[in-house]
Amino acid sequence: MRQTEKNRKKTGNGNSKARDPRYDCLRAVSVMAIIMVHAMPVETVSARQWWFNSIMTPFLLSFVGIYFMLSGMFLLEHGTERIGEFYRKRFITVGIPFLVYGLFTIVIMSMRTEWFCLSGSMPAGIWHRC
Repeated sequence: MRQTEKNRKKTGNGNSKARDPRYDCLRAVSVMAIIMVHAMPVETVSARQWWFNSIMTPFLLSFVGIYFMLSGMFLLEHGTERIGEFYRKRFITVGIPFLVYGLFTIVIMSMRTEWFCLSGSMPAGIWHRC
């Protein structure tokens, strides 16, 4: 069996092209760069740290575009799917978990806010004041 046939069996779709591992590695590097941008401090304590942030932030942010292009390439590599079916699948995989998590967060935060308002102490970052 050839290598491309093995790759097709792994993806589970016989119609798809074999994925190039170089793109997967580039996507992994992009994810790490995005995580590094979010982990960098906003306020700097020294000129050295300021220079480091000023140089690294634009470099690391350039990977955001690369990540979205690669994700779109993998997402739309077939191009034979009907647009309604495409959005239905995306709503099921992204929209429903987003709505459930959002409702869960709103309920938890409203319970926490009520408790903090009753106790008289309000933590920083809460959405509204008592």
